[in-house]
Amino acid sequence: MPIHYDIETDELYLEGMEKGIEKGAKIAEEIIANFGIEKAILAKVVIRLLRKQKFTVTEIAEIVNVTEEFVRYLAEKLGLKVIH
Repeated sequence: MPIHYDIETDELYLEGMEKGIEKGAKIAEEIIANFGIEKAILAKVVIRLLRKQKFTVTEIAEIVNVTEEFVRYLAEKLGLKVIH
């Protein structure tokens, strides 16, 4: 007989989600403070492209029209791997 377990009610899962949300909010605040709201909006696109692992830093910078330094900054902040 299969056992059904709802992971979304697990204390450790909920704690991890809370920490993730806090980390994301902190990074968003930092990006807005350092680069402005426009860059914070572009950061969402950069992060999605970084997570796909299909584009180089240069390609992402060109696609989103930001600097390579900004792409590397986001990758480092989020611990995402970059393709060179």
